[in-house]
Formats: sequence, structure tokens, C-alpha cells
Amino acid sequence: MLKKQQRLNIGQTKGLKFVFNNKYFTVKIKENGLLFFRVGVIISSRVLPSAVKRNNLKREIFRFGVNNEIFKRFNGKDLLIICLPAIVELVNEGLSKNSKKKLNEELKNVLSF
Repeated sequence: MLKKQQRLNIGQTKGLKFVFNNKYFTVKIKENGLLFFRVGVIISSRVLPSAVKRNNLKREIFRFGVNNEIFKRFNGKDLLIICLPAIVELVNEGLSKNSKKKLNEELKNVLSF
């Protein structure tokens, strides 16, 4: 899990610039003037109505970024990951091993722009 200072408050997301998107995610980024990165994940209740599934997906995204040290590339930046409706394909399987593997591949592609 991320430290509290590394979590991006959604109210601080003004001025983010579009960087990359694919079928599952849109990524926006901006300089934050700090020595560490901040990450936020947005999953609309229209995309995933179940709060349990939304929270599990957020945890999995944070876990992937921290374990693979991908977020450290973004020191001094705010990173916002927005989940798109196609993400339902992965989450409705219940985040099994296969769906986690697919999710991790997609995140790796998105965050390696």
C-alpha cells in the first residue's frame, strides 16, 4: 500500500495533462514540485457498481505499482489513473490469477509510455 503522502487527493487533480490511454485505462500526469510521487486511481460507480470490486481493483493497481517499483519513475509528479468501462471484463472474473496477469500486463503497457 502507498503511504498517505503518496496518495493523490482527487481535489488536487486540476491541470493534469493527458498522456496515454488504452482500452482499460487513461493516464494523466503533472509536475507536483515535491520529491516524491503521488498516485490516484478513479473508478466510477457507473463502471463498477460494487464498492468491494472498486476497492479491490484499486488495491491491485497500487500493489502492482509498488511491488514493481514502476511508480518510482514518476518522482516529482502526480499520476492519475482513470479506469474505463472495459475494465469490467477483467474484474467480473473476480480478479483470478489469469485476470490479475492480464491487468498487470495492461498496467505495465500504460505506465511504460
